[in-house]
Formats: sequence, C-alpha cells, structure tokens
Amino acid sequence: MQTREDWREWFESLSMELIKESPSPAIRACVALVDSYKPLGLDLFNAAFVSCWTELFEGYKVPTPHVTSSCLAKRLIG
Repeated sequence: MQTREDWREWFESLSMELIKESPSPAIRACVALVDSYKPLGLDLFNAAFVSCWTELFEGYKVPTPHVTSSCLAKRLIG
C-alpha cells in the first residue's frame, strides 16, 4: 500500500469483512447499510472486531497482535 487512499480502502475492506463474519446478528444485519454508507463501517469496526475476537480460537489470539505490528512496522520502515 502506497497511498493514504490505499490504506483507507484496505481498512474499509477489513471493516466490511469483520461485519460480515461477526457472530453478532445485530452487527451482521448492518452489512447492506455499510455497503451503501461506508462511514458506518468505520463506526462499527470496534464492535465487529471485538465480536470476532471473542470467538477466535485462543491459539490464534496470541500471534495476531504480533503479526499486525510486524506488518505495520515493515510498511513504515519500507
């Protein structure tokens, strides 16, 4: 990702995937709304992330922050 726009598109995509995969029916019900009003996806990101995180297998919870930090650090350095 090279530009601010690239990062914005990636974050919107990540938000949408978390909303689609959320175990919460209330969050999943917002998919069509988020598709037509992108800022809502950013507003729902935290709730969608936490709802997915709580269902994540314990073995995956430990490396996830390290992998994310590593990817972001490589982007900032590179």
